[in-house]
Amino acid sequence: MIRMRTLATLGVAVVLLAGCLQPTVARRVTDPSAKAAADPLDVYTFQIDKARETGQWSDGEQWIARVPPKLIDDYRRWFEPQAHYFPPLWIYASARKLEQGGNELKAAYWYIAARERQIRQLRRCRDDSAKEQLIWADGAFADLRREMGRHEELTRYAAKHAFTWLDRHEDTDDGLLEACLRGKAGAERARDGKLIPVDGAGGSGKTFRLVPPPVENPADWIIPAAEIHDIRTWSRILMKQDVARILGEPEVEPPTPTISPLR
Repeated sequence: MIRMRTLATLGVAVVLLAGCLQPTVARRVTDPSAKAAADPLDVYTFQIDKARETGQWSDGEQWIARVPPKLIDDYRRWFEPQAHYFPPLWIYASARKLEQGGNELKAAYWYIAARERQIRQLRRCRDDSAKEQLIWADGAFADLRREMGRHEELTRYAAKHAFTWLDRHEDTDDGLLEACLRGKAGAERARDGKLIPVDGAGGSGKTFRLVPPPVENPADWIIPAAEIHDIRTWSRILMKQDVARILGEPEVEPPTPTISPLR
């Protein structure tokens, strides 16, 4: 009798112990520390999206430049489906990352797309000196342009598909005002701006950024696209001329327009 009571007591203890262990196992399965780590690309795409929402185009360009080499393929898959929303400088920055990752075909493709969009964008700036940014971009991509000149088939393939992409998507005005303010008139105006401290800059002393005064009337800086003669056609002609220049081919002079294509 005593032995049976002992066995019964032991059985109850085992059941109770099992019941106590079950929540422990459940807690272990749902332990947040056991969850998969967040996508490391989110650190950069969150800031890029934030810059787009707030119109901080220079900040977004810098965050694209910060994407580490190991994440370039992941960045490309994130960037390409929404590239038509990006201003030209962001597409340039993305092409630069792809070039750094060794994907010369994609780099050439997005470089051509960015350059034609920049041609149209800068033609809308009232300050003609802002158009010098096209020369700066060509200089920044000098190595890629040389590689494109050495690989004719790659360049022609990239140009063909970049032109198709451009024809399928309308331009965005995002970053347009900032681009037009990068000319000489914008630089002189920026002198009246304010210095504000930059958060998280590091170092022993404070770092400041010059913030230009707000633009009261964007029309003082931007020409409506409708006022520019056949802007898309002439931008394509100019871009095709540049592709021919990259390949070392003779440039075919376009027909003389009744209205200057530069306006």
